[in-house]
Amino acid sequence: MEERRKPSLVLSSQMPVQALERFITSGYRSPGYSAAQCLRSAFMCTNETLNFWTHFLPLFVCLAKFWQLLLLQQQQQQGDAQQQLWPLCAYAIGVCFVFTFSSVAHLFNAMSLRVRDLCYYFDYGAVSIYGAGASIAYYHYVNPSLKVLDRGFMSEWLRERSPRLLDPNAHGVFCALLDRLFKPLAFAFSVVCTVACCLSRLKRCKHRYAIRTLVFLLPQTLTLPVTADLLVFWPDVRHITAAFAANFVRHFTWLFLAALFNISKLPERCLPGAFDIVGHSHQWFHLFTFLAILDEMYMIEEAMSAHLGGLPGAAPDFASTVGFMLALIGCTWAIIYVFSRFTGRRADAGDKDK
Repeated sequence: MEERRKPSLVLSSQMPVQALERFITSGYRSPGYSAAQCLRSAFMCTNETLNFWTHFLPLFVCLAKFWQLLLLQQQQQQGDAQQQLWPLCAYAIGVCFVFTFSSVAHLFNAMSLRVRDLCYYFDYGAVSIYGAGASIAYYHYVNPSLKVLDRGFMSEWLRERSPRLLDPNAHGVFCALLDRLFKPLAFAFSVVCTVACCLSRLKRCKHRYAIRTLVFLLPQTLTLPVTADLLVFWPDVRHITAAFAANFVRHFTWLFLAALFNISKLPERCLPGAFDIVGHSHQWFHLFTFLAILDEMYMIEEAMSAHLGGLPGAAPDFASTVGFMLALIGCTWAIIYVFSRFTGRRADAGDKDK
């Protein structure tokens, strides 16, 4: 009978401080929900309901888009289509992880304070894994088309226009170094993001929302060659389609808006209590991140269409794409395990103090 009762909602004054969200005053699910009650709460008016749906529904939108891309590319690709699709599979893993674990975190975080922390550790890890998956897609589909990374082209271009500004040989060394370090950097950035976000939660940092948002600028630095290409060669950018450029700009516009809302806590900061159920910052954050990823998917599709005859350079293989992601997932889950142990000890110490 207890399982069938409709779980009640409480005010912020009735919640443990660890489970409070700034400027949200009502619609809380008090810790102690069962898994079944958490599932039912997805259809109640809580302050987490739209947080769940704004990433659960996009998961299926993205799955449908990936399925369409896989079928389309298999039909159009020339040569070994399977090898050319490995980077897309790695990217798909990252995107599916971020929406799946975000949905799970927001739905089941009311089971207990320890489960709440664990849910969000996995959420942070999933976002970090997504960043690495996107980097793999950039490396194989986008970077080969960039003039700023074309050593032969840039060597001539620099000699003609600005030999004193940048040594063509130095540029060649930089490109070779970036090519060699691109994936190791993506892996390292992902690990740093996971550790930083989990630490901000474990230590209850004052500026935790800013830390969790700004730390994800690290993987975005790997897209700087695209930005440089657009800035240097715009508007005469024949090697990049207008659709790709528009999607790239929109992608970062949505990311900027997502970061702005997540850090500022607008609009609930201005009117605490007015946006508890609908319209608070985290819902906007979810919406903007979905739009950013959707535009990124269209951007990757544009980049893939430029290489139907085959990808330049060494063909991607399972180990360097999906295998890379599996290794990163294992490393991320090991980090989460360590933090979960610290969380458990803290909870045990709290129980003894009582």
